Amino acid sequence: MADSPNSSAPQTNIDDLVKELSRPQGSAPSPASPSPVNPAPKPMSQSAPMSSAPSLPPRPATPPPITSTPTPVPPVSPVILSVPKEYQSSIRTMSDDLAKLKAGQQPQGVNIPRKIDNTPVPAKPAVPAAPVPAPSKPMSTTSLPSAVKSAPLPSSPNQQAPKVPTSAPIPRPIMPSMPSAAKTPETKLDQKNQFYVPPAEAKPAGSRNLLFAGIAVAVVLLGVLYWYFMIQGSSPVAVESPVATFTPRPTATPNPDVLSTIFTTHGGAIVLPSSGDPTVAFSNAISAQPNITQGTLTVIDVASGGASASAQILTISGFLNRFIVAYPPALQTALGQNYKFLLYGQKESFDTKGRPVTNVAPGSRLVMVSEVASSSASILQGWEPTMSANLSGVMAIAPAKNTSSFLATNYRGVSVRFKNFPYPDHSIDYALVQYNSKTYLVIAGSREAMFATIDTFLVPGNL
Repeated sequence: MADSPNSSAPQTNIDDLVKELSRPQGSAPSPASPSPVNPAPKPMSQSAPMSSAPSLPPRPATPPPITSTPTPVPPVSPVILSVPKEYQSSIRTMSDDLAKLKAGQQPQGVNIPRKIDNTPVPAKPAVPAAPVPAPSKPMSTTSLPSAVKSAPLPSSPNQQAPKVPTSAPIPRPIMPSMPSAAKTPETKLDQKNQFYVPPAEAKPAGSRNLLFAGIAVAVVLLGVLYWYFMIQGSSPVAVESPVATFTPRPTATPNPDVLSTIFTTHGGAIVLPSSGDPTVAFSNAISAQPNITQGTLTVIDVASGGASASAQILTISGFLNRFIVAYPPALQTALGQNYKFLLYGQKESFDTKGRPVTNVAPGSRLVMVSEVASSSASILQGWEPTMSANLSGVMAIAPAKNTSSFLATNYRGVSVRFKNFPYPDHSIDYALVQYNSKTYLVIAGSREAMFATIDTFLVPGNL
């Protein structure tokens, strides 16, 4: 029981040591706490065996608290949005657009002006996030062995207390620095349509300019090639030519009546009765024609219908039809529209023995001239066997005086087919005369009348 007063001394020293270690560094020791007193070494009993367990320094019951200092956040300056004071809103409806389109006008909306208060709106400052404390590492609460807890402290004054190993400092979490102020992008309003237009992303200007330059060079090159090969190569060289002075000339009017330019002497007209045999009437009309000069050709008209005003001028085919002359049908088709009836003043005459007579007036001979087809020679030769009998009343001949065939002769290069009754002062002569690229058929009642007609065609100036 003698050891009971001293048994509380070691326990008190251990509590003081724990308080001293748990106090923050740099703080002065409390004046109330007594300085540690080294207890007197207690003699160990010889019978007590010495413990072989190593002495461990005591650990603090609780770790020192870890504090984190938050990073100060700079104040946020308010951002003022620039908003227009006044804008117009355009309202359109489908019925208004349809009415405008029906009226032929451009669809337009109704503009409604609106005012906006220009009071600056401060932006709310960004609230910094609260720092997150680092998780504290729980201290090991493993109880020390009983032998260590009851180990006596050294009693020597020079002997220092065993150092308690301190735990490694826990790293402090580093918070990211907050921006000074959240910049709010300015709102860009389209002044015309009043719609929000987001800012366009910046594109590299170098590549865009290079693309435009390449397109421009290609267009210029294509234009030069087109001009060189298409325009410059195909355009003719302009050559200055003298300007011709136009002199108006009278237009030659074609005269279908070519025979009127050859036979210019005109006489009267012979009118045949509309019925009966016209032979006697025609013969008497020829003998009664005035102003028939020997050796000349005079143009006359032959009509049918009597003395009435409705007398009809006869053509060559109409004249033959009126005398009921049988002629080849192909001849009517071959005859042209340009024709003339002529009376020739006969000079040559023969008696019954074929001797020339000079003291008797021979009278007039009939000549028919008509444009004809150039292939009419065969038609006329086919008509020769009956020609003298068919034309006896027209030419005033006696077919019985010559029953032989037609003969051929040539006068001034013109081939003439003839047949005399019985002498050349009464005959049928026919020929094809070429004049001014046309062919004319000539049928005459005497050799002299045929030669006079050919001479008229071949007079210099008529060819």
